[in-house]
Amino acid sequence: MFELTEEQQDLQLSMRRFSRREVRWKARKLDSAPPGTVDWELLRQSCDFGLISGQIPLGHGGTMDPMSTAIALEEIAHWDGGFATLLSSNGLAQQALAQSGRQDLMAQIFDAVIQCEAQREPVLGALAVTERHVGSDLINPSVSDPARMMVMAKRRGDTYVLSGRKAYCAGGNIANWLCVFATVDDNRHPDGLTGFWVPTDVKGFHVSAMLPTMGL
Repeated sequence: MFELTEEQQDLQLSMRRFSRREVRWKARKLDSAPPGTVDWELLRQSCDFGLISGQIPLGHGGTMDPMSTAIALEEIAHWDGGFATLLSSNGLAQQALAQSGRQDLMAQIFDAVIQCEAQREPVLGALAVTERHVGSDLINPSVSDPARMMVMAKRRGDTYVLSGRKAYCAGGNIANWLCVFATVDDNRHPDGLTGFWVPTDVKGFHVSAMLPTMGL
């Protein structure tokens, strides 16, 4: 057993009030809206609570520890699981980037996220793993088979060219950047599974379809 700290209790209360006041009455409308519909005003309001940068490591300017993030998302999900999932997907991309250890890349992206959040201009990431024949279980190669991944990454000079198609990427239609998992090994050996930072304004990137969902 454990108890929430005073700061966490204050966060829980403020997020509960925000969710009841702003999220609650929009939830049904969003749930029945066309696939890909996003309430940008809710996202801008989320900036006021640090929710866009919430899962950036504290050492890189993040504002929340993992428990605080969970508390905030739980209060939002009470009224709208879809909006909570959108924020969580952004956080998953941030966590993947943090795990990479690339200090230069983290500084570049995380600084932009934090600066834009202060101006209420959300910069969002998304995690692109799933394909037609593979799912997010690939994050743990010890229990999955990375050889099923079809998206390939070929080195070309000082950069990589990615080719292929992802089947589902939560929030990918509005993301500013993606963490895309691909294989750099022609034989698709597990050691070839690699994450790439991909800005969504890069040449060749496009969202081919918005998938209808049952809720969310």
